[in-house]
Amino acid sequence: MPLYKANLKVEHDAISFRAVQRFFDSLCGDLAVPAREKLDMELAIEEGVMYLVEAAAATDAACQPIDISIEFDNSSITITMLSPCRPFDHGSLPQYDPGAAAAEEAESASSGLGSFLMFKKLDSVQWRYIEKTGMQLTMRKMLPASAAVRERGPKGAARPESAAELAGALSIRPLKTEKEALAVSICAYDVYKYAYKDVVYYPAQLLEDNLSGKMLSMIAIDEAGKVIGHYALVKNAPQERIGELGAAFVRPEFRKHNIFMQLCDAMHENFEGLGLDGVFSLSVTSHASTQRHSERTGRKTTGIRLASAPAVFVEGAKPGERVTSVVNYRQLSRRPLKTIYIPGRYRDIVLSAYGDIGLDVRQGSPDEEPAGSVLQGVSCKNDFVWRRSSMEVYGGPNSQGKLQAYFELALEQKMASIVLAVDLENPDAPLIAEFASGLGFFYSGVMPGCLKGGRDALHMQYLNGETVDTSKMILYTDSAKRIMDFIMREAPRVFEKGEPR
Repeated sequence: MPLYKANLKVEHDAISFRAVQRFFDSLCGDLAVPAREKLDMELAIEEGVMYLVEAAAATDAACQPIDISIEFDNSSITITMLSPCRPFDHGSLPQYDPGAAAAEEAESASSGLGSFLMFKKLDSVQWRYIEKTGMQLTMRKMLPASAAVRERGPKGAARPESAAELAGALSIRPLKTEKEALAVSICAYDVYKYAYKDVVYYPAQLLEDNLSGKMLSMIAIDEAGKVIGHYALVKNAPQERIGELGAAFVRPEFRKHNIFMQLCDAMHENFEGLGLDGVFSLSVTSHASTQRHSERTGRKTTGIRLASAPAVFVEGAKPGERVTSVVNYRQLSRRPLKTIYIPGRYRDIVLSAYGDIGLDVRQGSPDEEPAGSVLQGVSCKNDFVWRRSSMEVYGGPNSQGKLQAYFELALEQKMASIVLAVDLENPDAPLIAEFASGLGFFYSGVMPGCLKGGRDALHMQYLNGETVDTSKMILYTDSAKRIMDFIMREAPRVFEKGEPR
């Protein structure tokens, strides 16, 4: 494990190697690196940067910086340089011959001297072309056994779990001010660094969304203005009548103080007066507590999202793991009887979901004329941070071709999870669902009122190279278990061995 690592970006310019050398010299002084090893690496820095600058000089790559990584450990120093330049054969670099004839011109005789010294002074010099990225140079110098790099102190004092002290009384209330919005961003960073949902890291936007009615943030805050926890209701637009409950986090040192439940109770007291038709939430399957709370507050499981997000907020998760969530929905208002067009293969599972949430629907025939307006179109939104894609299909001319084009693009962009929402109020829904099934999509659930104009959606999902270990899941409700059983029978290929608990 490195004792110290620095990452730099420098311009393709002759002065860059001097700047990097000075930075490296300062590091070596602080880490007590022996003078000989320091000088050898400074020479390597000069020659390495020079080669990359020259390689990029004739191309537009000169406009892009060189990435440099400097890493110290107890036994070696490693410097890696990556330039987005034109590929070249490093074996064709000038070779210096120490025994060159004395009659040669001085400039010719010294050609390749820098490369020669790099290989002579260092223990490892490796050139590598990284496809569609650029040329990489990695140089390593081993340190004498008696010259270990000086140990450094801890990067930061750990915050003890017992340090749960409030500045005065704790209040639970809606977010109102710019200072409170910034305090939410600070809390989110302290809990998850910058790995959580984007909305909580932009204080000005967070406040604007709360003031406009697009969002309702409930905060737990002490008298000093420190936010201890946050819970939000988020809508796609202020006028929307379906809201998502989420963006929930509490500082770890306060998680035994029942703050999350206080935030949830306060949220439910507030949103019931907002004129919403329904609310939904996603509960991770790594534990049952949020699933139990959703059930307690009247939300019923209507779907499951497999491996839908990175497990950055799941305690004990390994890097690269993704989390599966159950989708919970609660209808808040009465609505007129809707006609929906259910694909035959999903008839029973869809009707059972509507029954769980207490909504009556009429099953339409694809051959009949719809009573209301029919929307058309296909849309796609990609989240490149969480590697997930959300697509909506309303039917219309060439909707299947457009869906396939978006699907293939999402695969090319390496989206791990693709969720497809099919308009159940469109007579084309059965045909679209069958076409999606042919692409590899499988059943995910239903969501009333979540599409444009408050239309109901059939959700389907595709996993791109991801498999799910069901032995790590806890499913709390019978409806969640029923949906999971259906998915496992429809798409066994996406599951590892094991049974959900």
